Amino acid sequence: MDSLCWRRFFVVVITTSIFLSCLPIHRSKLVEIDPGKDSDTVQVRFLGVGGFYIRKGDDAILTAPLYSNPKLPELLKKPIPPNVARIDRFHPKTATDVKAILVGHAHYDHLMDVPYVWQRTPDAIIYGNRSMKHLLAGYKRDPVQDTGIPDIPPGKVIALNKEGANQVDYSMCKANGAPEEDPDCPQKTGGAGGWVSVPKSKVRIRALCSQHPAQFLMFHLWTGCVSDPLKSVPQKADEYLEGETLAYLIDFMDADNRTPLYRIYYQDAATSPTIGQVPPKLLQEKAVDLALLCVGSFDTVTDPAHIVANTKPRAVILGHWENFFRPQDKRLKGIPFLDVKRLIRLVKARLPETTEVYLPAPQTLFHFRPARAGSAPTSQP
Repeated sequence: MDSLCWRRFFVVVITTSIFLSCLPIHRSKLVEIDPGKDSDTVQVRFLGVGGFYIRKGDDAILTAPLYSNPKLPELLKKPIPPNVARIDRFHPKTATDVKAILVGHAHYDHLMDVPYVWQRTPDAIIYGNRSMKHLLAGYKRDPVQDTGIPDIPPGKVIALNKEGANQVDYSMCKANGAPEEDPDCPQKTGGAGGWVSVPKSKVRIRALCSQHPAQFLMFHLWTGCVSDPLKSVPQKADEYLEGETLAYLIDFMDADNRTPLYRIYYQDAATSPTIGQVPPKLLQEKAVDLALLCVGSFDTVTDPAHIVANTKPRAVILGHWENFFRPQDKRLKGIPFLDVKRLIRLVKARLPETTEVYLPAPQTLFHFRPARAGSAPTSQP
């Protein structure tokens, strides 16, 4: 690299560092959620990267968290085992009765820690795509020695795009053309899908067809699907093929489990219109109260704010914005060279002035109430 290139590189680095120091970040100490404190409040804790811990009363779910945060050189040179010490330190101690863990795609930063998180809440069912199910098939108890690897029963892992019983809603993907076909992902199209009731809870979920953008300099890493169940635990980042990417609607239902009281939209990858949007008929049934959106790689898609224009949520939390090669106990930094302020401006421009947009630090806790309460959400200091 010549001297001019080096000077330009350092200018970009310094500019990015100054920019990141000015982000409107919401910070919080770790405050455990008390499920009995207020059964009407929806409590949402940002866990870092794509992870959220969501509770209403006795019903709690997770979106796939990452606590291990392996460094970039570790991804390239050697196996990346989950960091169990970090999982123990950062995973909420009250998250022992989670009913569901939602996985949007199967890259390492969304799936690697899930088996060890599930081990702490073994009643949970893990929902995602077929690649996820095939990867998690490698987690089996060694009959000879205790390796500490979680032993996940096959019935605890549900592939929502199961061939022959696909429950994914493809309505809005069809409006923009189906996602690009992949020879290892033979089924990427389907119908309008359906609601899936989470057992032993008043929660239902609906998987929406979504898509994953390129990550670095327009390079899309680890595409395709895992076509067969693994016989052992995946070891390297490039074994975690993403599979079919999903977004989710999450409904907390009334006492009779018939009427949705609070609706959350969750995505773990930015998309271009109309991929990942909620079909109009579902929005007519119940509006979205809270949107949990992915910041990562938003600059590689067209109109990254189209989801909020589609869902018109009462509040927005932006996740997966921080540098996930750094653990949570290190100084907080954003994804390098990503203009998050621009995304915040784009999102706010598509929403009423009264709608709050949050960029939280990991472990920030929010409290939301159903629309009838008419009060703004608060973040736990």
